[in-house]
Amino acid sequence: KMMSTASVQVSRLRCNGQVRVAGRNEFPPVAPGGPARLSWALTAAPQGKRDLVQVGYELHLVRVDSPLADERSGTPAVTASSCCHEWKRPDCALQWHELQPPDCRKLLPGCWYRWTVAVKDSCGTEASGSSYFYVTDPQALTGVSWIGSHDIRMNELRKEFNVGETVVSAIAVISGLGYYELYINGKNVDPTRKLDPAWTEFDKRVLYATFDVKDFLVVGPNAVGVLLGNGWYSQDQYIPPSVQKPAYGPPRLLLNLTIATASGRTITVVSDESWTGRSGAITFDSVYHGEHVDARLLRPGWAQPGFTDPTSLWLRASIMNDPGGAVEPQAMPPVRVEVRVDDSK
Repeated sequence: KMMSTASVQVSRLRCNGQVRVAGRNEFPPVAPGGPARLSWALTAAPQGKRDLVQVGYELHLVRVDSPLADERSGTPAVTASSCCHEWKRPDCALQWHELQPPDCRKLLPGCWYRWTVAVKDSCGTEASGSSYFYVTDPQALTGVSWIGSHDIRMNELRKEFNVGETVVSAIAVISGLGYYELYINGKNVDPTRKLDPAWTEFDKRVLYATFDVKDFLVVGPNAVGVLLGNGWYSQDQYIPPSVQKPAYGPPRLLLNLTIATASGRTITVVSDESWTGRSGAITFDSVYHGEHVDARLLRPGWAQPGFTDPTSLWLRASIMNDPGGAVEPQAMPPVRVEVRVDDSK
């Protein structure tokens, strides 16, 4: 988010080289202990004076419960009481600031932070901009099980749970192999994000993503649903006979949803054998050959609370083998749908 006077703007805010687009449920990950390089650009506003240079900056770091809600409300001014950490460089032209390990160790794992940089240019004009990053929690998926099925092509999984009071924050940490889409109360938490997670050698490295899902939850019954695809994991696509075919197995899910309520209570929903799943309307999917959809098997509301489906075979999920690779945060930007083209015209 940019804030400026009439002549100068702070733009292109990056964390470790990654730009977060305002409004998206995507936040650059920062490992506990860092480092984290925060950078920005100083640009002339429309009708503003050119050839401006930065002469100094201040950086403020504030922990937030829900970055999407914080951003939607409008970034509040940084005050002494709200500021977790601050750095003042009144005589510095550098347009970046690196949080060193001692600084990063002060940050809490599993939390979002809003960083705001206020700059002064050579004409004495001040401007500021802000963005967000997420400090990963190495323990978030420790002890959580991969689930799926060896009996059916289980590509729709769901679980219901209850939230008894107002939600303060909710963090979903998820990986689904080969691909996944996450739904809460029937809504896709990031509908433009596709082909997730990024492709890796799954016996060496498996990537996960983190989402702010506070706005998707309600007081009362809730439901979480995950749609799985083969991707590069099940290897349904053609592989030359000369190449050894990796035997990864059927699709599987790994998830930890942590909810903090107004009274300080924590509710945790993880992937385990309490989930149910079925073989859904996508009867075939392949990276190379597309997908087959049987519309007769579509079940509207399958990821909503109170859903019943007497005509489908919903089975308890089974514990699946770990793919073998280290589970790590996905640092690179995901594949996204940026433009939709109407081919009927």
